[in-house]
Amino acid sequence: MAKKPEGEVSQQDKIRAMIVAIGWDASPDECVDYLKKTYGLELEKAYVSQLRSAERKRQGMPPLRIRKGSKAAKVRKNAVKTPEMSLAVATETASPVDITLFVMEMKKWQDKLGDKTIKAVLQTMSK
Repeated sequence: MAKKPEGEVSQQDKIRAMIVAIGWDASPDECVDYLKKTYGLELEKAYVSQLRSAERKRQGMPPLRIRKGSKAAKVRKNAVKTPEMSLAVATETASPVDITLFVMEMKKWQDKLGDKTIKAVLQTMSK
């Protein structure tokens, strides 16, 4: 592999910066536009999606799509259905990235619904 010039940012680092800036929910078109405007990097949508998937895997995040018949599909199908047990299973296998994403999502809902509503929902679910 060729060495990149000192101070140059790698393509994967640019992808990571893009994810931080516009988030995981951005469409491939938005990703391509961001990379072009910010870094002058012109990539195909499919390639950007592939790089994002590789980054998800690198961070230990689950894939967005699970193919039928795969090991992950079998695990998901056989997952425990009761809330108490699934919470226990989830906390044992959750990576720091999963927990961070969950907390960020909860913060969004807290901003939308308010503290009292979130507290009431959590109390209802914990019974």
